[in-house]
Amino acid sequence: MKRLGLTLLLAFIFVTAACSRLPELKPAAGDFKAGAPQKCRAIFPQGKWQITHAIEAAYPGGGETLLMGVTVIDASPRTIAAALMTVEGVVLLQASLDKTLTVQRALPPFDREGFAAGLLADIRLMFMEPDAGLVQTGTIQAPTGADAKPGCRYQGDNGMITDILPGDGNDWQIAHYNPRGSLVRTVSARPAGGQAGLPGRMRLTASGPGGYTLKLKLIDAVQLGD
Repeated sequence: MKRLGLTLLLAFIFVTAACSRLPELKPAAGDFKAGAPQKCRAIFPQGKWQITHAIEAAYPGGGETLLMGVTVIDASPRTIAAALMTVEGVVLLQASLDKTLTVQRALPPFDREGFAAGLLADIRLMFMEPDAGLVQTGTIQAPTGADAKPGCRYQGDNGMITDILPGDGNDWQIAHYNPRGSLVRTVSARPAGGQAGLPGRMRLTASGPGGYTLKLKLIDAVQLGD
C-alpha cells in the first residue's frame, strides 16, 4: 500500500460534487404500498452484528487502495464501531459512534479532520435505516438510470433525503441527496456470496468529478448477543 495512493484517496473523499437531481416520486401499486415500510426496512440488518469486508477503494486517475474493514453495528441504539486495516492486519483507523464520535486510533493520513466522521456516515447509510420519518412511498427512478421501481423516501430534519429501492432479496439500491436535491451517495447491493441475509457485494459511490467508489466484498457476518 503506497502512502501516495492513500493521500489521494482522502483528498477525493473530501471533494464531492453531485450532478444528479432528486427524481420525482410517483404513486406505487397497492400491493407494495401496503407493506412498503417493512420491505424497505428489511434490507438493513436488525440486532447487533459484526461484519467483515474486503474493501477496494477507487478514485479518479485509476488509483486503487485495498483495505479490510471490520464493523460492529447495533440497530436499536444505532451505534457503530469500525476499524480499517491493511490486508496484513495493521489497524489504520478505529472509531465508534454512539451519541458522540470517538476516535480510538488514527494513523496518517487517516487522522485528517473529518475522515472518521465521514467513514461512519457512509457505514450508517449502508447498514442502518435512515433516522428520519418515512415521508412517502411510491415508484422512484433509480440513480443508475434504470426503470423506476417501488421504493421509500425518507427526509431528515437536516433536509437530507434518502431513497430506498428494496428490489428482490439482497439486490437493492439506496440514493442519498442533499437538501438542494443533488445526489451525493449511491449504494447498490448484490446477493452473490451473501451470508445471514446480508448481500455478498456492495458498492458505494460518492457522486461528482471528485468522487470515489468503495467496493465491498463480504468476508464474514456474525450476529452478536447483548
